[in-house]
Amino acid sequence: MIEVQRVDAVVTLTLSRTDRRNALDQDTWRALAQHFTALAQDDSLGAVILTGAGGHFSAGADIAEFTQARANADAGRAYEGLVDQAHEALARIAAPVLAAVDGVCFGSGFGLALAADLRVAGTSALFAIPATRIGLVYGTRETEALLRVGGLSMAKRLLLTADRLDAAAAHQAGLVDCLTPGSALAEATAWAGRIVDGAPLAVRGAKAVLTALATGRADPALLRQHRDRCLESADYQEAVAAFLAKRKPQFRGL
Repeated sequence: MIEVQRVDAVVTLTLSRTDRRNALDQDTWRALAQHFTALAQDDSLGAVILTGAGGHFSAGADIAEFTQARANADAGRAYEGLVDQAHEALARIAAPVLAAVDGVCFGSGFGLALAADLRVAGTSALFAIPATRIGLVYGTRETEALLRVGGLSMAKRLLLTADRLDAAAAHQAGLVDCLTPGSALAEATAWAGRIVDGAPLAVRGAKAVLTALATGRADPALLRQHRDRCLESADYQEAVAAFLAKRKPQFRGL
């Protein structure tokens, strides 16, 4: 269902339901929430990559479940609760999260990619939110992320028309941060490598400050706390010493 691989400080989570183009069923959402919760507690983590097996990121929600999982409003609220738990756990990960997208990235799969900090796409990537075609309103958290990343006009286009965007169009619209002719996972891994070259406290602090500013939850005291923590860290002292000595710094996250 979900394959986990760790190389040094980078963890890759791979959606692996290739017979369903990695459609997200309830068990997958539960598993994602568990993995994200564990990663949020890992202070040694430098970056996370989300990707899909079999040439696709995710076809979105597994509609085969809907006759039971979304049979009525009560069942639908319980289902959305599972999705929200996974998104809330993902949002608590302090390290940067990257989505590596090849193939289809539809519906709630697109929402999962939008919840990442950065999106890397291969030229085969195809994005769409066909919620209106199956009589549903897209999830609130996912809609918020779409609005934040793509802006109001693009959010309306994708939600109201269910248009499909190829990788180049998604990149031009700012929904994708990097378009690569090769493997999205390979490129995302290279980006993650550059991220973990930075001082861990500074990287996590930058993400926290950006998130707070972008979501309108920027407590000045909390922002100062991130800056002060870095200025008082051993890694800051190491960075200055390494610069003066013309050598690569050895960061420890302290």
